[in-house]
Amino acid sequence: MIDKKTKYFYYIDGLNYDTILNTHKEVKDIDDGKRIVRGAKVGRPRTKEPFDPDERQRLKEYRDTTVEDDTPFNCIIYEIPSDKPATIKKSSTDKTLIRKYEFFLYNLISRQISSDDGIAYLSSLTLQAIFDKEYKLMIDTLCRLQIIATDGFHKVGEKATGYWITSKYKDRIKYRVVPIYYPYKPYVERLNSILVKGNIPESKGTPQKKSDGFLSVYYNNLQQLTLSHPVEAEKFILQYLSPYSNRQLYYLNTIQQYIHHLITRPIVPNLQDNRIYHILTSTPRYLKYFLNIKYSVDIHNSHPLLFSSILYDTYNVPLSIRQTLTSIIINTPLYNTHNIRVKLCNKLKESGIDYPKIKDIPLDVIRYVHLTSTGQFWDKVLTRPQPEVLNNNGYALLRQDIKVIMFAQVFYGKKLSSRGQEYAKVFKKKFPNVYSVVLSFKREKKYDERTVLTHKLMALESRLFREALQRLFDMGFKVVSIHDAIVVLDVKGNEPCTPELVKKVLIDVYGENGLIPDCSMDYYGENEMKKLMDKTTFLREEGEKYIAQLRDEAPNDEDIKRMVDDYDRGKSEIILTPDGKGVMLHLRDVKDLLYG
Repeated sequence: MIDKKTKYFYYIDGLNYDTILNTHKEVKDIDDGKRIVRGAKVGRPRTKEPFDPDERQRLKEYRDTTVEDDTPFNCIIYEIPSDKPATIKKSSTDKTLIRKYEFFLYNLISRQISSDDGIAYLSSLTLQAIFDKEYKLMIDTLCRLQIIATDGFHKVGEKATGYWITSKYKDRIKYRVVPIYYPYKPYVERLNSILVKGNIPESKGTPQKKSDGFLSVYYNNLQQLTLSHPVEAEKFILQYLSPYSNRQLYYLNTIQQYIHHLITRPIVPNLQDNRIYHILTSTPRYLKYFLNIKYSVDIHNSHPLLFSSILYDTYNVPLSIRQTLTSIIINTPLYNTHNIRVKLCNKLKESGIDYPKIKDIPLDVIRYVHLTSTGQFWDKVLTRPQPEVLNNNGYALLRQDIKVIMFAQVFYGKKLSSRGQEYAKVFKKKFPNVYSVVLSFKREKKYDERTVLTHKLMALESRLFREALQRLFDMGFKVVSIHDAIVVLDVKGNEPCTPELVKKVLIDVYGENGLIPDCSMDYYGENEMKKLMDKTTFLREEGEKYIAQLRDEAPNDEDIKRMVDDYDRGKSEIILTPDGKGVMLHLRDVKDLLYG
């Protein structure tokens, strides 16, 4: 069992370190100008064009194809040296160098499996602090041997260089439990020092600003977040998660960060949206049941609700009457739209507000405000189309998947029309004037700049949640956030912090900004953890039967064969059916549906 004295250590099985040492020395000789290896293309891979924000998706698509060298776009392809293993008498220097390579690959793998896009973004400053200047030779060597690949691009203050294990080696990634301070003690201590002190940026975003008073309190609260059930968490991961994909590695990597208390300071990546990122924002949902969390309070359809504020701006509704108007809208039946604006106007007058301009607000905008303020947006908008299974690939399409697609096609998409986008068409039909306002943020802008609405909504959300958190901080409560949710820790002093109190604070803050949110509560703790374990036991047992059945049918059905292959590659997972009585296959990254 893993504990504070041990660590899951990721490595590539069967790696020939004799070849790596030989190649390292060849690259060093080339770098020093001592000799030239005939035919070798020397140099670090570089992109030839300015970094394209969409390059990440193209890199993802590229990595999913079958290629020989895994070299990204616009990068130099390194020649692979002879596979004939070299016989080297290893000196103490060689042994130290092998340890460096092992720890470098461990660090890269752990970051890659924790990354949303499968890329490990490693700061050159961090690598130099851990491995000294030798890190450049190490990267060149691993690239030349095609053990790793890189996007070859960094931009100071915005993006660190991205790396990943190539397809040739990713299936050989394994882990073992090692004593944490042996034999990698120097590198572990350097890395921990960097992460805890936060003096070198570790994210792909910009360095965080100097910590203000709010962030200092936030950080102190975050330090009290712990893995309260480590034994159960490890059992859950090893017994219930498929070893065929990176998912098990991802969960293991996360729990060891909690076990070793590698909780970095909250990171504010840029000034565009002021969002706060930390270990909890990237923790898988199921692992939260093993943490010392009492409950969380979430805002239903958070970003669609925030867009109501932008609609009010568009139609020049003063802040002083927004909350009153919203309250009237959500308490007025909208199924009969005859003279609805007259009714709203009369009810405003009854509240002492004369606002004749309400006649200028389109009916679909009023309906949009109603749905988002009552938390019904997704339920009403996604009623059509809502197929249970995608015809082209056989995967179950769940409610949360459709939300992802809707965001990608409507609010955050870069296209200026709904052509070829099924859910954008549905949204446009239901809310034509709302859709027109969405497009107004994209028109007359360069393609790469059409994410301005994304950042505007995130910035508004960050501002509101900071205000809510600050009020809870002032009451002495230990709380943190996950973008659109406030998380209350199960620690001393939080007993008076009830879900009703947190909900009231959120409603007050949103109300002062002319919005009325609909909130929900998710509870955690030991009882909820036991329910999860029981549910996953059923999922594992039924899932094994289901996959065995598919494997039997695969030889006679190409579609089933492809689905089994996707499962083995980790592209899909087995989940419970919506009624909880059966299991089904689910595409892990629904965004794959948007790109073919």
